[in-house]
Amino acid sequence: IANPGELCQKITGVDIDVVDKNGAPSSERHFVFWNPPFIDTGRTERRSSNLEAAELMCELIRNRHATIAFGKARIVAELLYRYCQEMLQKANPSLAKAISPYRGGYLPEERREIERRLFEGELLGVTSTNALELGIDIGALEAAIIVGYPGSIASTWQQAGRAGRGKEPSLVFYIPHNAPIDQYLAQKPKYFMGRNPENAVIDPGNPHILLGQLRAAAFEKPLSPTDVEDFGEFGPGLMHILSDNEEVVWDGYGWRWKGRGFPAAQVNLRNMSDNTFSIVDLSAGNKVIGSLDEPSAFQQIYEQAIYMHEGETYFVRKMDLQQRVSFVEKADVDYYTQSITEIKVQVHESSEEGRLNDSNLVHGDVAVNIKPYMFRKIKFGSRDSIGYGKIDLPPQILETTATWLIPTVQTLNNVRKYGREPLEGLLGMANIIAEVLPVFVMCDTSDIGSVVDVTNTGLPSVFIYDKYPGGLGFSRRAFDHMEEILQAGLEMINSCTCEIGCPSCVGSPIPPFSQLDPDSTARGRIPDKEAAKMILHEILGLPAYIPQIPAASEIAMGG
Repeated sequence: IANPGELCQKITGVDIDVVDKNGAPSSERHFVFWNPPFIDTGRTERRSSNLEAAELMCELIRNRHATIAFGKARIVAELLYRYCQEMLQKANPSLAKAISPYRGGYLPEERREIERRLFEGELLGVTSTNALELGIDIGALEAAIIVGYPGSIASTWQQAGRAGRGKEPSLVFYIPHNAPIDQYLAQKPKYFMGRNPENAVIDPGNPHILLGQLRAAAFEKPLSPTDVEDFGEFGPGLMHILSDNEEVVWDGYGWRWKGRGFPAAQVNLRNMSDNTFSIVDLSAGNKVIGSLDEPSAFQQIYEQAIYMHEGETYFVRKMDLQQRVSFVEKADVDYYTQSITEIKVQVHESSEEGRLNDSNLVHGDVAVNIKPYMFRKIKFGSRDSIGYGKIDLPPQILETTATWLIPTVQTLNNVRKYGREPLEGLLGMANIIAEVLPVFVMCDTSDIGSVVDVTNTGLPSVFIYDKYPGGLGFSRRAFDHMEEILQAGLEMINSCTCEIGCPSCVGSPIPPFSQLDPDSTARGRIPDKEAAKMILHEILGLPAYIPQIPAASEIAMGG
């Protein structure tokens, strides 16, 4: 990361001496940028990056090169494994047993067994999420395949570094999805090679994080008032909340743990949700086969969904919200499912305001209403939609922080003057901001969300929010660097060769939820590229942009 000293100081509260000389041995590494080909005459849709990666991985495994393939989401790790399995079963069935998927949500004993087989050389290949990015010794591998931009330069090099840990040369493939940041970076290899890692962002004062830390600290020893104050301005107030909940008690000298169990074990290092859903296989005698945090569960294991585990498909029969369990059974189907989510935002309070030329820029506290309302059935391989279904779940409310950008009335009217709809341009802007922000801060696109809203400010506005309770500082960085973000976004749009807009520049009409397959975005009317460029020029104070392509409405009318 670019700021190790600052990060450690914020975490520990003490001064840090940074040791930044790398003395570790490294072998020769070949980095290949592998962009899937276009499959339509309009050059807007590319071949599945998952299939490209699976074919490449199979070729490496057939030549006995130990390989790891990284996907951004759990479903991607499962799809890569399934596709590789099918290909190897046809070409060399014995090798099909030498690969395995690996991801969070598997039972601990399953993960340990996969790690052992990989370390001891029993496996030639593994498809994984970033769960194997660092921290686990997996032995010597010869090749790494990175499917989709991991979200940061730091993560990219961590994943690339999983191959070539010995003295032999290694091979790294970057296969982008058909998404703005992925395609932009595929066209600019020097970005990977020359850019420094990003600044890591942390908010040690986040009360949702502090509660878990205070519980664990009180369990270890009674906390004096001075100890509690070391946890920041919210420490004393949070300790009284724990007292009201009868988790701690004041004994005259300090706050002593009174609750049950071992509180440190309840602190989730990967997400901030306290609620976990179990996944029970009805076809195996009610055996628990995995788990998901609540936000992911609402997107993946709703009733009628297809859940994938070790390449197998399971049909979700029932989701019990009170018991936090989904009941599944094996089903031989040729599709998987992808939820479609409606997002609404409600402003609570603005904490900081600024200007970007004539547009207003605000940062503050918001409530985000997240409701998956339907799902698509997507055919394996082709990615064709073969059906839809309804999701009947209550909305989830995320109390977090956001930055929102409010264009002027004149900007919106200028867009309408050319027969275009401002909301379509703003949707493209929202997509591109969410893609570009990770370039400026060490986060992933799964850490932030974007939405266009017209109810809070009286004008259509673009909101960028943290996907964590209380926020972690990502949207605050967007507030600080919005001009640079918009400039990078405009450059990204301009660098795309399409005419009217495509998933590679202004994104998809309905971008997938972060834990879903980015290779299977909803197909439909793409956000208006020309309108997005008009708005960006206005907000950035650049010369007015005149649309070069007629609006979709004019094309439909033959104008």
